[in-house]
Amino acid sequence: MDLNAKFLQDPVKFAQKHAIAPVGNLLSNPANLKHKGNYDATTSYYQVEGQNRVLYCSVTASGVSNGDAGFNTSKDQNIYSLSIAQAQATGSFPIYWLPWKANQIIRTTLTPSKKHHLPLLATAAFQEPHVFVTATVNGCSVFVEGSETEPTVYHANAGGTGGSIETPHGLIAKVSRMETVYKAFSHHAVKKTPGPTGRSLSAGRYMSEQVGGVSRAQDDARIAKQLGVNRNLAPITVINEKGKSRVRHIGDFKTITFGTVFGVRDPRTGAWTFYVQHRVRATHWKKVLRFGRSSNPNTWQQFDTWTDLTVQEFWPRGSGTVIDL
Repeated sequence: MDLNAKFLQDPVKFAQKHAIAPVGNLLSNPANLKHKGNYDATTSYYQVEGQNRVLYCSVTASGVSNGDAGFNTSKDQNIYSLSIAQAQATGSFPIYWLPWKANQIIRTTLTPSKKHHLPLLATAAFQEPHVFVTATVNGCSVFVEGSETEPTVYHANAGGTGGSIETPHGLIAKVSRMETVYKAFSHHAVKKTPGPTGRSLSAGRYMSEQVGGVSRAQDDARIAKQLGVNRNLAPITVINEKGKSRVRHIGDFKTITFGTVFGVRDPRTGAWTFYVQHRVRATHWKKVLRFGRSSNPNTWQQFDTWTDLTVQEFWPRGSGTVIDL
C-alpha cells in the first residue's frame, strides 16, 4: 500500500505515527483570493472560493527545503511531506486547502461548489474532498465555526503585532490581535449555519517555560535522552551537509514546535472533525562515518529529528481554536 493510500485509510492514525507537514503555501497570492473588506489599514479579510478551494495532495517521504513547513525533507528524519499542487498527479487526492498570509486572515467554507465541479476521479467517493489541510502553524491561529457538515475555517496571522513573539508582551499582543480580527471577520458578510465554536490556547514549546507541568529545560533534557544525545560534552566541531566545519557548543541542542491542522470528513454522515498534530523538531549532533572510516572523535554532524508527536481533536468536540505560536 502506498503512502497516499495509507494516509487516506486513516489520517488520524497516520498522524499519530508520523510527523506530517504541508509543503508550500499555494494560493496565498491575492489574485487567488477574494477580498472581503478591511479590518484596518494593515489587515484585510480574504476568502478562498469556488474551485480555488480544492487542490491536490501527495504524501511523500522526500522533498525540498521549505520555510513555511519548517523542515527540509531531504535531510530531516521521521517526517513526511504533504505536497500540495494545483494539478492532479498519479495517486494524489483532492483536499480543501487554506493558505496563510502575513498579518492577514483568510477563510474558506468546506462545502461543494454549485458553480465549479471537480473532474470525475477514478474513485467516485473522492470527487469532493474528504480531507482538509491548512498551511503549517508556527505563529498563526486557526479557528473553526459553523455546522459539522459545512464548517468555515479561518487562518490568522499577526506577525507584525507586538514585537518579538518570544516575549510575554509580544505573545499576549499577537494572541489578542488574532482573536479580535477573527471575531470581526466572523461577523462580516458570511452565511452561517449554527454549530459548535470554542476557544483554546495551544502555545508552542519555545514560547513557554512550562511544558506539561515541567520546565522547558527539563522537557528538552527528556527529549535529548530519548534521542540518545549527550548534552554534557565539550565544544564540538560540526560538519554540515556541504562538508564545511565550525565549532558549536552542546548547549546548541534545541527544539521547536510546529503544528499541522487537518480535517477529516465522514463519508457516511458528511460531518467534519478537525485535529492538530504538534511535532517537535530537535536539532542535535552525532558522530558519523566519513569517507568510509571513523570520524575524528571531535567531529560531529547535525541531525534534525522530528519527535514527540501528539494528535488532538479540537473541533467539534473541543475548543474550536488552535493558536500555535
